[in-house]
Amino acid sequence: TLDDHKSSVCSLAFSSDSCHLATGSFDKTVKLWHTKTWKCHQTINTGFSCSIFHLEFSPDGNYLAGSGTHECMWIWLAQTGECIKVLKRKSDVNDYKNSSDDKDVFAFTKDGKHIIRAAYNGVEITHVGTWDHVKTLTCHDNNKCINDIAISPDGKYFATGSSDKSTKLWSTSTWELEQTCRQYYQNIKSVSFSPDGKRFVSRYGTGMDIWAVSK
Repeated sequence: TLDDHKSSVCSLAFSSDSCHLATGSFDKTVKLWHTKTWKCHQTINTGFSCSIFHLEFSPDGNYLAGSGTHECMWIWLAQTGECIKVLKRKSDVNDYKNSSDDKDVFAFTKDGKHIIRAAYNGVEITHVGTWDHVKTLTCHDNNKCINDIAISPDGKYFATGSSDKSTKLWSTSTWELEQTCRQYYQNIKSVSFSPDGKRFVSRYGTGMDIWAVSK
């Protein structure tokens, strides 16, 4: 049992090589653990009064990204825990609404070159390394939050699920919209791809829709 946090753990993520585990807590810290010894080797204090609800390692394991209910996203060096960048949205934060679970939604692309992050009515694309803003995609209806982002196993697509009751499929090479799938009754809570990347699932309330990836 890992019990170094002073409050409940609300997020966790494994590195792609399974050598490290990151945990975020209501105590407003992030801890990094070696999975061979299960010893904590770094404790990160965010410096902000928000808990860390979402953590994700970059595919190469060099970076750890984390966010909460604050408008900021933190980028840390995974080996040392040093904060190298604090990313703020380019869109109007006052207009932005977090997901229905009050969590900041983001994902690294499979090649590790970009971060896709939920923003006002769409997503913002950030280049990993330079941390420059690349593009903003306005992809969902006004004032409707994005509740989840998923990357396809082959890295060619990403899907967004929204409170506008739609799931949208996008190309990661052109950032163009490829497919729109609409559920007419309830908000989309989460999205996920099948391991072979031929289908994706959108979850809403007590149900799910399964869609074929149009190529």
